[in-house]
Amino acid sequence: MANQEPQYWVVGANTQGQDMIEYFVNHGFWFGDKPEAQDTIEKIAPGDRMAIKRMIGRGAKEVAIHAIGVVEEVERHKALPIKMIYVRWIHLPEDRKVPFGGFGGTIHGPYSKAESKVQEIFML
Repeated sequence: MANQEPQYWVVGANTQGQDMIEYFVNHGFWFGDKPEAQDTIEKIAPGDRMAIKRMIGRGAKEVAIHAIGVVEEVERHKALPIKMIYVRWIHLPEDRKVPFGGFGGTIHGPYSKAESKVQEIFML
C-alpha cells in the first residue's frame, strides 16, 4: 500500500565499484547492495520518489542528480538477499548539480516534500 504522502529518497548507484546509473535507469529498477543500507531500504514504498546521484569527485561541494523517478513496486526475491525497487525513471537531460549535503552513502531519506533540498532535486 502506498504512503498517503510520498517520501523522497536520494540513492547512489555504485555497486561493487561499478557505476550502475545507466543500467538502473534503462531497465527501470534500483537496489542497494550495502548491508548497512538494508534497514533504510525497507522503508521505501510504492509511490515514493527517488533520485539517483553521482559523486562528482573527491572533495566536491556538489553531487550530480542524474535521474528522478516514482517507485512502482518493491519486491523481495527468494534468490536475492536484498529488495528490488522498480522505478519509473525520468532521465534528466543533463545532470542537476545540488549541494553535497552529506549525500556520500548508498541511501538518504526519507525526506518530505516541504524540505528545500527536495524541491531543488525533484522539481521538473
